[in-house]
Amino acid sequence: MYRKISAHVILVFSILLWCPFVAVAEDSLEEIRALVNAQERQLNELKSRLAQLESAAAGSVAEPVAVGVNSPDSNPASAAMAWAGASPQFSKPESESRFRFRGKFQTELMTTSSDVETTDYGRASEIRRVRLGAQGAFSPSLDYVAELDFSGDKIGYEDIFIRYRMSDHTAIRLGHHEASVSLDDETSDSNHSFLERSLHNSLSLGRSVGLGFETQGERWSLNAGLFGQSQLDTEVGESEGWKAAARLMWTPLHSSNHTWHLGAASYYVSLGEEDYRVSARPESHQLAALFDTGEHAANDVKYVGLEAAFQHHSLLFQAEFGEQTVDYTQLDESRFVTGYAQAAWLISGEQRNYERSHGKFGGVVPATSWGEGGQGAVELALRSSYMDLVSGDISGGKGATLSVGLNWYPKSFLRLSANWVHFDIDNSLEVLPQGYAAHKGDAFAIRSQVTW
Repeated sequence: MYRKISAHVILVFSILLWCPFVAVAEDSLEEIRALVNAQERQLNELKSRLAQLESAAAGSVAEPVAVGVNSPDSNPASAAMAWAGASPQFSKPESESRFRFRGKFQTELMTTSSDVETTDYGRASEIRRVRLGAQGAFSPSLDYVAELDFSGDKIGYEDIFIRYRMSDHTAIRLGHHEASVSLDDETSDSNHSFLERSLHNSLSLGRSVGLGFETQGERWSLNAGLFGQSQLDTEVGESEGWKAAARLMWTPLHSSNHTWHLGAASYYVSLGEEDYRVSARPESHQLAALFDTGEHAANDVKYVGLEAAFQHHSLLFQAEFGEQTVDYTQLDESRFVTGYAQAAWLISGEQRNYERSHGKFGGVVPATSWGEGGQGAVELALRSSYMDLVSGDISGGKGATLSVGLNWYPKSFLRLSANWVHFDIDNSLEVLPQGYAAHKGDAFAIRSQVTW
């Protein structure tokens, strides 16, 4: 409402400023129309810039800087372009449609040490992620995202969906997207305080084709969905499984400097003719899956999880606990447990934005960017994770990790990170290539990241 009022005030005020000069010069009617058109073009420019500033204030990681608007000789309804961080954004004020490119590029180096003399966990380098895509809106109530991952042997599907906003508080989305069951999983890998998510994330559902529903009230929000299997293709004659998931969040406190987040999640998976497997690397992507249950036929999977987070200025604490129950067809029922607790401190004083509709914290926007009179943002983080995949007839590993992370954000779209991870795992009987029941060691990794 304020944007519309401000826009009209600017237009009226500008016309009033011009009127005396028009009268004195006895301009023709055509000249008056030209002046009005010029004011309309300036108004469109102001609306475009205001939209970018509101997006940044709402928690966008981007640093919008307008670099181009309609030229004096162009149609006022033509597309405008502005820079949002490292990506150009195009918009059409008349229809309120918009479009911009999105993506990320991450490269990583890793080395390890082992407390077991006969075990070598190796050294490696990799391109961790290469994602390219686009996002935009056809109208204020209909938007879309489409993104692919090119870092693996095959092209991977990330978010590919359309979303219809039924109101300011309720929306539905259809396509390939995340099933929201965890704060850790819901937080973008670009915005995490660590290079990899916690062990707890191995029990998340990931992305699948499905229908999602999201709504919120004054202090609560709900994300739910019904999904098919994780792969986009099903073999002929194969019965596909399905998943139902829900995550309820409550925010008893949310102010400019403090946020208290609580949540609970649950899901049910009917496997159809699929085997089931849980595996996890000890919070370093280039290590082997030292936690691994192996593949076994199962009927269904159930999960219940709890989460909590508290942000105090530049300090953020969060923790989660989850239990998964697997009903195997030929083995005893098994219960797997995971959890983690972490703390992150933005030493330079910044604060992460909280997105209440999805119950997650956004990325870091430096108060002063490097090269523009500042040094960027610096973050220090500590996390402890636990996983127990030993239950019934399954011996998939039981142990813990301790991670320390250091991040430098020269700009909102640029990040340099270093992580140290110590892992201690027992009962890992099926693990290859090491082949030992017990694993204990350290991994150190550094990563560069660019997002747009």
